[in-house]
Amino acid sequence: MPVQTRSERFTSPVHAEHPEVTGREAVWKLSPVEKLRELIDGPLDGSPYEITTTDAAGATVKWVERDHPLVGAAGSPEDRAAANAWTNFEKALHIRLDGDAGALTVTRDGLGSTPRAAHTVISAAQGATGLVVLDNRGDAKLTENLEIVLEADANITVVSVQEWDDTALHLASQFARIGHGARLTHILVSLGGEVVRVNPSTHLAEAGADAELYGLYFADAGQHLEQQVYVNHDAPHTRSRVTYKGALNGEERARSGSATC
Repeated sequence: MPVQTRSERFTSPVHAEHPEVTGREAVWKLSPVEKLRELIDGPLDGSPYEITTTDAAGATVKWVERDHPLVGAAGSPEDRAAANAWTNFEKALHIRLDGDAGALTVTRDGLGSTPRAAHTVISAAQGATGLVVLDNRGDAKLTENLEIVLEADANITVVSVQEWDDTALHLASQFARIGHGARLTHILVSLGGEVVRVNPSTHLAEAGADAELYGLYFADAGQHLEQQVYVNHDAPHTRSRVTYKGALNGEERARSGSATC
């Protein structure tokens, strides 16, 4: 039987367990696959990279090992590119929010032209509040996974900004698990890069979980900006709202693709 719903899709963190990508698959049919081939199947540098952060009293940022208990807590790759990133990352960047954490900005600028894998975990303690801005700039060839884990009654906002240079390639799977009575506001802004494909996947895992997902994208000539948004109401008495808006500019070859389920 063919897969009927998003929740039935095969998941695995192992690259070799995913079928080869042809571009005809539902998850890839909107994407310029050949431009992304090295990120889907090629060798990736999974070593830690340089970041800059602002000060936030209730936030900590550090690199953790692959076997950290929060790695894999929010989701598992649904496609071959995300699995390639998961297979190859060496350490995960862990952003932890406790209490009233305030506002934290984490900036990546200068990843360079080497194909890279990355893994980031944002976790919020019980009752924690705060704002995390992930600011992506410069050149990059990057495939990555982002996990967001909210414990009970946490209320945080995560903003992911893609303002890469014109030649950048970026594939990202962003997973969220929202606990009892917790609330996540997720904001995705894609402006720069040649090909940027960011797929948020949110699980309202426990009663009273709440998610608001907003997206803004502006594609100029020669750009491909794509997002496939998924919200799963796993538990009863949960709520979600999804609003994505975008625009295309240029006489030709500006492309965007969006899907929500």
